[in-house]
Amino acid sequence: MTKYCLFCQGPLNPHDLGIWSQTICWILNGALSSASLLQKTGIYAHNHCIDKASEMIEASLSPDRIDKAVEDAFEVLDEYHARVCISENDGRCKCP
Repeated sequence: MTKYCLFCQGPLNPHDLGIWSQTICWILNGALSSASLLQKTGIYAHNHCIDKASEMIEASLSPDRIDKAVEDAFEVLDEYHARVCISENDGRCKCP
């Protein structure tokens, strides 16, 4: 039975070794060991695609990336303030 990887869209056989299947379940108070009522969703992925996606998520959540995103956001706000608030009010800031 041929299915396709969620990430790369490449073909895969769900019964092959190294294929991940997405499963939803209920857990008690966040304890993964309490997983119950597991249901497969029919969504599959290659092992290397899961690894790559995990690495990308971890990298995007690193403190350095978050700090850079905050800096970028403040820079955008500063530019907006200079362009809109000050320029439209004859050089006087009218921010509350």
